[in-house]
Amino acid sequence: MVRGRVVEKELSTQTLGITENPLVEQAIKHLKEHKSRVNDDFVQTVFNVEYFEDEKESEEILVEQTQTYVQLSDEAQLRIIATKTNEKESLNVSAIRLGEKDGVPRVFVTAFENGQIIYEVDHSYDESQFKIPEDKEAEIEPYIAYLDCVWGSSCCTLAGKKYNWCGAGCGSGTPINDLDTCCKWHDNCYVTNTSYPGRCGCDKVLNACADQTNVDGAGVLISAFIAKMAWYGC
Repeated sequence: MVRGRVVEKELSTQTLGITENPLVEQAIKHLKEHKSRVNDDFVQTVFNVEYFEDEKESEEILVEQTQTYVQLSDEAQLRIIATKTNEKESLNVSAIRLGEKDGVPRVFVTAFENGQIIYEVDHSYDESQFKIPEDKEAEIEPYIAYLDCVWGSSCCTLAGKKYNWCGAGCGSGTPINDLDTCCKWHDNCYVTNTSYPGRCGCDKVLNACADQTNVDGAGVLISAFIAKMAWYGC
């Protein structure tokens, strides 16, 4: 079974997500074009993650991933996901900004990959949630929970809530929130598409759907599926 863990050691993927990267510069330019304030001094939190096969005698690292969350100002953030397998390196950057729609505050997410915008979505604004992770130790539990259940065979548990549809081998009952509803659609998509690369499209739509929710842990789910897609060659 493939499992995931947060590690303290430096990974090769840390060099893929530096702020001087052209894709990161593209995301920052996008924020500035929408009049979002971008400070010269910024705060960031970095998580290094390994996905590994734990059923073999010698542990094999399948995917390395560095997840960098950057607070550029009180109205702009970046989510930088650098992922590496033996076959492929990829960088996914999301520009996240506070704006308005019909006079109501909204959070707008624009995801970039390979120099292109892959989706643009928005969700409700909650001041208490519009921030990057600060206390690394406090964030370990939800990361481990999502990393194991996405690749394993159990329902995800996040912040004390057990999901009915998010998680490999999971799927019954009424979705507990918007993120779980995204996972229910994803499960149905997997029924129609029984293997990769057919499932790549399911995973991509799931990530866009997750970014439309204002649920704690959606970003972790997105990162896990970026890693899964990298492993399956999407």
